[in-house]
Amino acid sequence: MNRGVRIIFDLTIGLGIAAATLSFLLIPSHARPVWWLVVGLVVAGAIGEIATIAGDDEEGEHSFSFATTAHLSAAMLLLPGWAAPTAALGTVIGEFVRKARPLSIVLNGSLAMFSTLIASAVYHAIQGNEGLGPRTYAAVAVMLVVFIPLNLAPPGL
Repeated sequence: MNRGVRIIFDLTIGLGIAAATLSFLLIPSHARPVWWLVVGLVVAGAIGEIATIAGDDEEGEHSFSFATTAHLSAAMLLLPGWAAPTAALGTVIGEFVRKARPLSIVLNGSLAMFSTLIASAVYHAIQGNEGLGPRTYAAVAVMLVVFIPLNLAPPGL
């Protein structure tokens, strides 16, 4: 692995650890979500990881994970302290079942943790406690603008 790729991997894993620490510090201040929602989102994320479509390396295509849908759902339905670990756990379980390399599991789990934490924080900062309405569209749009580049930044393994 060349030096530039190693730096990106180290940074991604470091951001994942920072996001995990922040998430676990936030959990006590956030209301506990309904357990079946968390379990459902973890299972959906794991199934999405298992159903990943491989990209064509010769064409320079990246693989596509269906877990993104579960991560974005967690970002909107759960507060950030719960959304990030939910997304990371689903990713790690799915990667483990797919028999991914340990570095892949750690990298993708870290990426899910960090990108979902930031996306959820942005969404809830804009949406606030309002029900569905015009503000929701803005919150979802900004969340996507933030989440997609963060989630695609490092090369997948």
